[in-house]
Parts: sequence; C-alpha cells; structure tokens
Amino acid sequence: MYLEKLTAEDFIKECLHNVFSSVDISRNKGNAHLSDHEIGVSIWGEGQRRKIDATHKPKKMPEDLGKHRAEPLLYFIADVLKDIIPAEVDLDCQIIVNIHDDINSGAPKDRDICTMGFSGISPANTLFLPDPHYLGFLKNPIEDRADPLLFSEKKNQALFRGSDTNLQRINLSLDTLHDPFYDCKISRFIPGAFDDKYLSIDKKKISSNWFNLDKQLDYQYILDLHGWTRGWDRAYWALQSNSVLVSIIPDDGVVHHNWYSQFMYDNDIVPLVNYEEARDPNTFNSFEDYNYRQKVFSTILMSKAVASNYVGNLLIKYNALFNL
Repeated sequence: MYLEKLTAEDFIKECLHNVFSSVDISRNKGNAHLSDHEIGVSIWGEGQRRKIDATHKPKKMPEDLGKHRAEPLLYFIADVLKDIIPAEVDLDCQIIVNIHDDINSGAPKDRDICTMGFSGISPANTLFLPDPHYLGFLKNPIEDRADPLLFSEKKNQALFRGSDTNLQRINLSLDTLHDPFYDCKISRFIPGAFDDKYLSIDKKKISSNWFNLDKQLDYQYILDLHGWTRGWDRAYWALQSNSVLVSIIPDDGVVHHNWYSQFMYDNDIVPLVNYEEARDPNTFNSFEDYNYRQKVFSTILMSKAVASNYVGNLLIKYNALFNL
C-alpha cells in the first residue's frame, strides 16, 4: 500500500507541488492594497541574522484574529527561519498573509497577487499555510486520550455537529431529521447568518448542544461539511481515531482546500461524496476500510516537524520565485 511506504519528505514534496501548481509571484514586489484581514511580512537575511517583520498590520483587524492567528503564525514562521531553513540560504522577500478562515476574505477582487493563507478555493493564486489553531492542537495531541472504541464497537451512525456557517449544514440536518442512521445537528447559530431560512423552519428541531470529542467518537462516521470555507480542526482528531471521516462536496461543487487536503483526496484517504450520496446510508457500507489508511496518514500529518519543514521548503521556493 502506498501510504505504508509514504515518507514525510514525499508527503511534503507532493503538497508543495499541489500548492505551487497555479501561482504567479511576479506581481508580488512593491506595494499592494491589503484588506483588514491581511498582514504584510518582510523576510530577509541568512543564518542567525535572518529577520522577520510585519510591515503592515491593519488597524481594523479584529482582536481575535490578531491574537489567535497573526501572532502565533509570525512566531511559527520565525522558528522555521531559525531552525529549519539551512543557514546558507539567503532570503529576501515579502509575503502577504490573509489570516481569516478564507484566504480570499476581504481581498480586493481586481488584485492579482499571490496571497498566503489557511484555506480557500484551488487552483488559485494562493499558497496554503498550516493554521495556527492546528499548531496549537499538536501541543495537545489526541493520542493523550486514545480512542477507546474499535470501529465495530461504535454506533453505526453518521454524525455532524457544527455551526450554521453553510446552508448545506442546515439542509442536511433537516433532510436527515427522521432517518435513524444520521445524527446531524447545528450546535451554534451565527447571528444573522441564515435568518431567511429560519423563517420557515423550527430551529429547535435541528439544534443540539456541542458534543465534545469523546462523544463524537462514539460514532462510526464523522461528517465533514464546509463552513465559510474548509474547517481546520475536524480532520485532525478524526483521522487518527477509530471513526471514519467523510467529506461532503459543497452544493456549488467547489471544494476548498488547505495545505494537505489535495494530497488527501488524490490518494483516496478520505471519501469525498456529493450531497445526495451523503443522504443515502448505503453510501457508507464500504467506508470502514478508510479507517486504516486515515490512521496511517495521521502519523505523518500530526507532526509539528512535518508542518515546519513544509513551511520552510515553501518559503525557500517562494523566495527563489520572488527574486527571479
């Protein structure tokens, strides 16, 4: 099996190939108009003299994005510059990072420069970075509380719990309401998100308290539906459990990606089904086999060293293209 022979180096190489396949960095030199979700970062020097400086921080950036996204990411990149990139590599480049969930959020529509971020539509002129939330999760790995149930011992049901950040999440909760195979509910309602939709339905029927990881891992299948864009957390704890993660294609057919997701789908690690397939319990009959490959893959994905080396190699390649 390919995954059993997969090395971290091969994984990183393929991820880099995927993210660089459609970028154009030729217009990234000079000043650019940045949104309130973006920061401009300069990187220069070699060895211990390398420097990183946030040259642009929007005054209107929400505090939670600055504290929980921008600052951890800059510290992470600084560590990569110090510990991962060889001392003899001379860096001199500027990058733009969108620290919102969606890499294109707030960006001027007519701007055509390469932007870094965490998730979004691909192919596009974007480069994906590991989300700082992911890096924090690696400090508290789920192996500290191993999944106590074998797949066969779990409830033969498909579970979803999450916020109403996508109409598909609401519709799935409604459409499966009376099917015992599904346990799909909204655990957090975003004020004003889909008020028109809620005029015609009883929100209480599809609402539920949040399930912690222990409760969610009682189920054989964990459903992964896009929110505003691709979520960062569900894959990390589900892939290494004894449950099976199942991704559902958004209604518009556009799958958003992050730094590793294209690899995950290209190598059939996670089943990717459309909405109608997701609503048919028979679709899940052959999915148990995915559990093994997801757990094998998670041993590489759930590594800060792998994430650091991915970013180090991404910055080296970006710098070379930036200075052509």
